[in-house]
Amino acid sequence: MSENRYPQKEAAYIEKAKIFGQNLRTARKEMGHTMEAFAKGIGVTTAYIGLIERGERTPSFQTLIKICEFVGQDIGLMLVAKEGADAPAPKKGKK
Repeated sequence: MSENRYPQKEAAYIEKAKIFGQNLRTARKEMGHTMEAFAKGIGVTTAYIGLIERGERTPSFQTLIKICEFVGQDIGLMLVAKEGADAPAPKKGKK
């Protein structure tokens, strides 16, 4: 197994995925959409939206564009933590 030579970049990437997911969940809820309706609107599964919202998966560029267009947000703004937003909860058993 290869060693990650850029752990800081990997950590930043994971953090951005979590921020994007939180912002997506907030935007989707503010629009009044269920996960099912939102997923159908952009052509993906509900499970996939859940993974994105939890920061466990990152969308392809094409899906990223669809998401941002659907919620009416700029891609860059979707990657910025909102003031007062809860920090991502750490996974149990990890520090």
